[in-house]
Amino acid sequence: MRVPAVQHSGQPVAGQRSDVQCIFYCIFHHEAGPKIEVQEPADFIVKESFDKVSRYLITKTDFDNRFIWLDAFGSRIMGCAQCIEDKRYKRNAMHFNIGLVISMDCQVPVKYELIVRKLGRYFHSLEVETAFLSDPDAQTKLLPVLTSIRASLNGPGSCKLQVLPGRSLELFLKPAAPLEAAAMPQDFEVPVLVGRSPPVKTDIVTSLILPYIDGVSHVAKIACMADVDKSIVKTCLQNLCSLHAVRFLPLTLYSDSYACLTGLHRLVSDPRLGQLCQEAVTLSNKERTPSIGRLFRLFSCMSPGSTLKDLLTLHSGLAANVDVLRLVQFGLLHCLIRRVSAYPVRLHWSQTGSADCSVGLRGTDQLNRLLDGYRSMDEICASTGLSRQMVEERLERDSLVVVIRR
Repeated sequence: MRVPAVQHSGQPVAGQRSDVQCIFYCIFHHEAGPKIEVQEPADFIVKESFDKVSRYLITKTDFDNRFIWLDAFGSRIMGCAQCIEDKRYKRNAMHFNIGLVISMDCQVPVKYELIVRKLGRYFHSLEVETAFLSDPDAQTKLLPVLTSIRASLNGPGSCKLQVLPGRSLELFLKPAAPLEAAAMPQDFEVPVLVGRSPPVKTDIVTSLILPYIDGVSHVAKIACMADVDKSIVKTCLQNLCSLHAVRFLPLTLYSDSYACLTGLHRLVSDPRLGQLCQEAVTLSNKERTPSIGRLFRLFSCMSPGSTLKDLLTLHSGLAANVDVLRLVQFGLLHCLIRRVSAYPVRLHWSQTGSADCSVGLRGTDQLNRLLDGYRSMDEICASTGLSRQMVEERLERDSLVVVIRR
């Protein structure tokens, strides 16, 4: 797909980032089918490569005005297909897309989504009102525009172009809140929405998995319930984390233990934080909102030696009308508490695989291989597909397994 020998005036200068490798304009030609009309640099996308991915760039009407992200040929291709229905066009419709090719080295590629969406809307409106794209000289007029856009995105990150008199195009790459590349989530981590509402604009995969981000289901379970490939779900969640829309927490179970952190005092000293905690953890009866003092005492009762189940049993009065799951999540998100993780370790390995194994663990080679002290109970459960209770029951029957909590 790349043609390294090609040089063009739109190439970024030394010292500038070069995330945007190419910007292109493609259409559905009434005789030739999908084709690239203009691209900068020239010949960056060869015909053979474009033919393999054209169905994702010139889409059916069901995917019109939908953001599409495609990893192919060692790059990321982004587009937002447009369709204008009008009798003046051949076949009574014009299908086009103005997309970007982003380097795989770009740490936060999701920041270009709004740029791609705006380009699609802008040129859709420009064509409807002025027939800019269907003009016979469209290629000549569009090339300098695309060249300026690419150079600006790779340079200052913003541009203002006067495409036609009275029709300017403004693009701003830098968001209000700086985006940082998020780590790829693990199978056993639980995504939690941290905003009051999900992102306004979502792609197809995000719209599929959002209903399953409930603060309880881990990544592997979400992929299974949404019937989406796990690697795609991970990439999508990673992008949402970069946009500060989700955070990742460990799985919360009643058999877990938690410990207070020094920042717990902020719950009392910061009135806003205390109010947010009350709003987040109060159950349906708002008239019985727990006081900040009661929530502070409930947090203070958490210790490495007692489980969440023990806490609810011994302090049921403090937990009245409190959603304990949300209480734990709030404490983790705001660094008021930390989770005490369990790491099972097998003290001795049998050469035969049966002499040193109890009846409960005989034959479970996959589970045995994970008992190395480096994998947490969450990772073991996600890897084996077994529930926490099943794993704990099997480990309890093996005298050669100890559990380290830290």
